[in-house]
Amino acid sequence: MEHLAFASASFALLVLPGPTNAMLALSATELSTIRTPLRVGTVVVGYLATIVGVANIAGPLLQDHVAVERIAKLASAFWVLYLGFRLWAPVQSSEKSLIGNVRLLVTTLLNPKGVVLGLTMIPPSQNLSPSAAIATIAVVVTVTSCLWLLAGRLLLVGSRRVAVARKAGSAILLLFSALLASSALS
Repeated sequence: MEHLAFASASFALLVLPGPTNAMLALSATELSTIRTPLRVGTVVVGYLATIVGVANIAGPLLQDHVAVERIAKLASAFWVLYLGFRLWAPVQSSEKSLIGNVRLLVTTLLNPKGVVLGLTMIPPSQNLSPSAAIATIAVVVTVTSCLWLLAGRLLLVGSRRVAVARKAGSAILLLFSALLASSALS
C-alpha cells in the first residue's frame, strides 16, 4: 500500500463518528488553548498503543482465540455504555468534566477503530516501514482529532446546544455500545 493510499484509508476510518470523536467534539467547548494539545496527544497515544499492541501481540492471539476477541468487544461495549449513561445525566455544578483525559484515553484504547487499523492495515503495509506507518497514523489521528475539536467548537456554542449535544452524543454512544455488544455475541 503506497504512503498516500495508506494515509487516505486511515483518515477515512478515523474521521468517521465514533466514541472518541464524539467525546472530542463534546469536550471542545470546555478546552483552553493550553489543554487542547494535551487532549489531542491523549488520543494519539491511545490509538498508537492500541494499534501497535494489536498488530504485534493481540493479532495472533485473536486469530487463535475467538473468545478473547469477544471479551474485548464486550469490554468496549460496556465502557461505551457507561459513557453514554454518564453523558445523559445532567452535569452537576460541582462535577468535574465528564470528558477528562483519562476517560478519553480509555475510550480510545477500547475504540474498535484502533483494532481495525492494527489488524488490517499495519501488517499489510509492506511498502511502508513500520515506523513510517506509525508516523503516518500519528499525523492522521492528530488531524482528525483537530477536525472533531473544531466541529465541536463551531457547532456547540451556547449552553442550549451543549445540552442537546450531550443527549445526542449519549444516544450515539448507546447505539455504538449496542452494535459492539451485538457483534461480540453474534
